[in-house]
Amino acid sequence: MAPEVPPKPYPIIPKKSTVQIQRSISEVQRQTVPESLRIQFPVSRQQQESESPPKRERSNAASPQVVNVCPDEGVSSPPLPRNLLSNLSALRTNQGNTHEGRPARNGVQIPRPSFHPSGISSSGYSTVRSSGTSPSFVIEEASEATIQHVRVSKPRVTYNFSRPFRIALNRGSTKSTSSNANQTGITHISTPHVKPKNEPESETCEISKWRWVFACLNMFSGALLYGIDTTIAVNIQGIIYQDLGSLQNLPWIGIGFFLGSAAVVLPLQKFVTLYNLKWMLLSSFVVFVVGNTLCGAAPVMAEFIVGRIIAGIGGVGVIIFNFAYTSIFTAPNHRQFYHAGIFLFWNIGMIVGPVIGGSFSDSSVSWRWSFYIIIIFTGAINFPISSLLMPHFQPPLESSTGKELATIDWLGTFLNTTVFTLFAIVVTFQGAIWSWKSPAAIVIWYIFGLSLIAHILQQIYSIYTSPTHRIFPVELLRSRTMILLFIVTSCATAALVIPLYYVPLLFQFTRGEDTLQTPIYLLPLLIPFVFTLLVTSAILPLAKLYPPFYLAGGILISIGGTIFLRITPSTSRGSIYGAESVMAIGAGLTFQSAYTIAAAKTRSDKAATAVSLISIAQVGSATIALTVAGTIFQNLGYHNLACAFVGRRFEVEELRGMLAGRMSPVLRGASEEIMVLALEAIVDTIAKGFALVVAAGGVMVLAAAGMRWERLKMKGIWGDRGLEEE
Repeated sequence: MAPEVPPKPYPIIPKKSTVQIQRSISEVQRQTVPESLRIQFPVSRQQQESESPPKRERSNAASPQVVNVCPDEGVSSPPLPRNLLSNLSALRTNQGNTHEGRPARNGVQIPRPSFHPSGISSSGYSTVRSSGTSPSFVIEEASEATIQHVRVSKPRVTYNFSRPFRIALNRGSTKSTSSNANQTGITHISTPHVKPKNEPESETCEISKWRWVFACLNMFSGALLYGIDTTIAVNIQGIIYQDLGSLQNLPWIGIGFFLGSAAVVLPLQKFVTLYNLKWMLLSSFVVFVVGNTLCGAAPVMAEFIVGRIIAGIGGVGVIIFNFAYTSIFTAPNHRQFYHAGIFLFWNIGMIVGPVIGGSFSDSSVSWRWSFYIIIIFTGAINFPISSLLMPHFQPPLESSTGKELATIDWLGTFLNTTVFTLFAIVVTFQGAIWSWKSPAAIVIWYIFGLSLIAHILQQIYSIYTSPTHRIFPVELLRSRTMILLFIVTSCATAALVIPLYYVPLLFQFTRGEDTLQTPIYLLPLLIPFVFTLLVTSAILPLAKLYPPFYLAGGILISIGGTIFLRITPSTSRGSIYGAESVMAIGAGLTFQSAYTIAAAKTRSDKAATAVSLISIAQVGSATIALTVAGTIFQNLGYHNLACAFVGRRFEVEELRGMLAGRMSPVLRGASEEIMVLALEAIVDTIAKGFALVVAAGGVMVLAAAGMRWERLKMKGIWGDRGLEEE
């Protein structure tokens, strides 16, 4: 601790409730106040020399300047250090109670803030930014904040307030209100704030206990239904093909659901800050039900695919707005527990989905009731609770809703949807529907390339948007860690969805298993995945070192994929189960870990942006992986069958129809020789699709090798653990 400024006679200043903060170091040197309230700033050597007496011996080391702050008298302070300005956040703690919060970048430690705009308590972190080269800043999201105690370790700055102070903020502009460039945007300090006895202790919006019980039922059941809908069609693909036909569109049963999610996941996260949360959640359930209604009533495959796309849009909205509810209405130390609960019920739904689909397809009712049952449960549970019992929350807006809506990156949203849709169409239809030299395919490829380039340039240069509002978090791509987390999350998702959709086809098309037995063959994949996922979520914050999880996960995924590459029609079920379990453990180690790591590696004001990046990695990679796997199945399968039956008089459409194996009308009544040749070709085709899994595991290993081997204190399901780097 540097020596304190010697006491001087206290200046006579009229006592008033608010005083303007001046920015004059010379004024600071003429004032002192009780040492119980103190702010220290490091002074550069150049400034120290310019203000030192000529005959004074100058030290090479920079000593801190002491600036005292008094609540009831005039105050002044020197320019704030620039590296502090970019990290400082307002905060509120209870009187006499201090606690550690999430540290910011550059070693600046700040307690957890809570803002109270318009008398409504809402928790969260402020956005503090610098304006160009000027060190000025504003704190957005609130017109005032209460400060009691802040200790900053780097740079050498200490805020030590004996009583809380309410600080009014210059809101809405980063420009200084003073001619001095070092004005911080703080306009005045009011008299000490005394907390009323009846003021709630919570940093969150209030809700009664009984309503919160129903809210939890609504959130967890919504996550369960979304998980069921994710996997409900995986083991009834063969039955759907027999009923609706169009084998070339079979991959779209899985692609459509994830394509709908990928198209809207980023703009829906923007809607959280604009619209009433209750109505957004209810609207998502409506869209979810509409999509499943179309699937259940679809007379043709095209309508079924449209229903899957709409269901994906509504389902991802349910998940996003459920997470928003837990972030707003739960205390920070309980929030991660509710997030883990949502993930748990989503994972349970993934296990239950194939069982429900298989049960209805083999019963007296058809497979269509697999989707109708989702509608019934949603109407019986989620609609009444969402419309009657879920609390309202309208985010505070600085302008009208129309102006806020105009800030959304609509061009980026359109280009993002266009890129994913065109890629899925052109890749899956190439060869199966369009010939490789078809003019239609060439035009689609051309439009896709232009859209992709336009989307990249539009996001980089913020065309018709701003860096703050662009849909893709480009700023996070400056971080090596965030890029690698994006890559490994994409690899983990690909390693999960490919066996999820193609293992059932392996048993149905090549071994003639019915849909009721197929879920049994998925349990070795889903149960180890969910178990490993939950265990990893619990131990990762304790282990602190995250690259080993990705290294082990990549190795296991590669091993499991390699085993699948070598399967034949005579491969035992035990070998297939073992390969599924190995891949599942590898995917479980890495599928959701990036959310925890990204929260620890990014500033608090970038946490939501980091979640967006990981979310698009999951749904986007699922779409791409199933698209590529689908074109491998269609084109390589046709090639294998053509080679197997060379010299035999089979038409092109007949060979493509044989891809359904024992479910194919072409192979009904075929000789044993033809059946054996066809099944060998189909098994080889499905096995070759797992080359994508092997590649995903290899890329994950390389990405893990490129990660920083650092120890982080992360927020796990048991509470906030902050951040620590060694």
